[in-house]
Amino acid sequence: MRVGIHSGAIIAGVVGIKMPRFCLFGNNVTMATKMESTSIEGKIHVSLPTYRLLSEDKGFQFTPRTFNELPNNFPQTEIGQGENLNVKGEGHQAIGSYFLESYHLNHVLGSNVKEHIDQAIQKLNIGVDTASTDLDLGLC
Repeated sequence: MRVGIHSGAIIAGVVGIKMPRFCLFGNNVTMATKMESTSIEGKIHVSLPTYRLLSEDKGFQFTPRTFNELPNNFPQTEIGQGENLNVKGEGHQAIGSYFLESYHLNHVLGSNVKEHIDQAIQKLNIGVDTASTDLDLGLC
């Protein structure tokens, strides 16, 4: 499976009378499709605008992908130029996109995720007893 993520404005609407369908339109939808089609199996390919939004949260870990690693027909002007990356033996190259490698909650929650969940459940006044529930979040 390949995943591509892009951020930007779109137009959405229902199209059709006999069999209505919810559809998304716009250049940003096309760009998200290109991010997916130029990804690598098992990777989440992220555009520069999405990287800039997500990188505000220090829990996300990314690997840069230079324009040289992307197909020749990959749109360079639509998403803007990224920072430069010094590639060993090849000098400075413009970053075209990123792979989202992982997300770690520990930078926000500290090491005690269960305590954070207990506090949230208590705050929301939900009748769940997490002491008797074995929580395996698989997030960290």
